[in-house]
Amino acid sequence: MPKSSNRVYTGTIDEKPEEVVARITQHLAERFPNQSVAQTLADLPADERRAWFDSLSLNEQSALEYEWQFWARPNQREPKDLYKIWIILAGRGFGKSKAAAETVRKWIESG
Repeated sequence: MPKSSNRVYTGTIDEKPEEVVARITQHLAERFPNQSVAQTLADLPADERRAWFDSLSLNEQSALEYEWQFWARPNQREPKDLYKIWIILAGRGFGKSKAAAETVRKWIESG
């Protein structure tokens, strides 16, 4: 991540911390599609990583802990294309159940 992108703009005052985190995470996931957002941030030098987290409010930092798109590896994310069946053929410990549960939760929350 370039040094210029470690500033987080939170948007409107009406936006909930969870919405801010979801928006930021989505942006980063699209920008760095080959690894999780968490891994992308972990790969930053310590001072840049600290600056990025410090730019978040405490509520946003707390919301980040529960944001699935932040933690999900690219192959655990729901396919972007239309699909009828999504098969995750993977071994024990991959996160198949978590990926499925988080996808269903997203569907429910989005109506």
